[in-house]
Amino acid sequence: MSMVRPAWRPQAAPGILPAHPSLHAYLRIAKTMNAADDPQTADRPLRENSYEVLQAVAEFFSVLSTPVRLSILHAVCDQERTVSEILSFVGASQSNVSQHLAVLYRADILGRRREGNQIYYFIKSTQALGVCKGVCQQFTQEFEAQKQAGKTG
Repeated sequence: MSMVRPAWRPQAAPGILPAHPSLHAYLRIAKTMNAADDPQTADRPLRENSYEVLQAVAEFFSVLSTPVRLSILHAVCDQERTVSEILSFVGASQSNVSQHLAVLYRADILGRRREGNQIYYFIKSTQALGVCKGVCQQFTQEFEAQKQAGKTG
C-alpha cells in the first residue's frame, strides 16, 4: 500500500520557507491533544494520518531550526515587542530579522499588530513556545551538568 504524499508548492521568495499547509493541521492537532487528559488517545492523530502529521512536525521544526528564529521567540515570549526592540535583542541585521519574522508569522507562530508606524510581534502559538521552552530548558540542564562534570573531573 503506497501513501499519497500531499502536493506542496512554495509560494514565497527564494530562501524563505512558507508554512506547509499541514503545519497548521499540526498546530490544530496539538491544541486538541493533551496527554495528561487521556494518554490512551494522545498519539491517535499520528496513527490515523501518520505521513501528514510527520510532515507537519518536520515543517514545524524546520521553521524553528535557526538560532535567529529561536532568539526572536525568546525576545517576545513574555511580551509583545516592536521590530526595533526585537532587532536590538537579536543583534542581527534588519533585513535578516525581517525575513525570519515573516517566516514565523506565515507559520502562525507569531502574530502581529500595527499601532501607528510601529509593528508589534507577539506569540500566537503557545504550543510552539512550549516546545521551545521545554527543549531550551533541557539543553540548559545538560550543558550545566556537563560544565559541572568538567569542573569536578
